[in-house]
Amino acid sequence: MPREDWICIGFMILGALLFLYGANFYDNFVGWTGVFLFAAGFFALIALAVYNALMRKPEAETKPESEAPTLQSSGGAQNP
Repeated sequence: MPREDWICIGFMILGALLFLYGANFYDNFVGWTGVFLFAAGFFALIALAVYNALMRKPEAETKPESEAPTLQSSGGAQNP
């Protein structure tokens, strides 16, 4: 898993913990901060997945090594 995914998951876990802390001690600022951190982490994960899917090269554009053209000498004697 890429480092960016772990960072987003960390924000989601921190957001859930802050939300639970805010709900337990009736602190709305901490609770709403937790909700927004959780939502930001979730949407960042989705945005990164979409970005990576769009930037990936299609299979048709990439050629395997065996089909790639090779340099061959033209003319002259060929080695048997």
